[in-house]
Amino acid sequence: QHEVGLDYFRQSMRQSQAIGDRIGEYYSLAGTARALRGLRQYEEALKAGWQVLEISHEIGDRNGEYEARQGLGETLVACGRAGDALSHLTRALDLSYSVQQVYDQARALDAMATAFHELADTGKAREHGLRALGIYRRLRLPDTSRMEQWLLELEEQV
Repeated sequence: QHEVGLDYFRQSMRQSQAIGDRIGEYYSLAGTARALRGLRQYEEALKAGWQVLEISHEIGDRNGEYEARQGLGETLVACGRAGDALSHLTRALDLSYSVQQVYDQARALDAMATAFHELADTGKAREHGLRALGIYRRLRLPDTSRMEQWLLELEEQV
């Protein structure tokens, strides 16, 4: 599935570049980064993520910057660089507040909880997980049960 998506996004990116469509290039690169992360090709995902961040700044898209920062953070956590991830995830959280995207706040908090857990800071992992859970519950999202289970497992580890 990720491989098919990767081919699609790369083709879309070539077409966007050919016609000078920076917004299309942004979306294609963002999809490429997600597909590469799904394939565990983290270094390539990070390269694409940095390009997404660059284009989001160029076109002045704060939602785009959020997505880029969130994606970079999630990729860094996935490849064992949780400490590096926190600056991107903190910025993503700040951006989600500034553009009033409540679900994105939960996503950032959720990823930060995972990063803190990877860094063996159980207190901050729990704090961020509980904040994410509160939003998931308020929005009645399916992520609620996953986060509840994660927090129970976290408590059992203590």
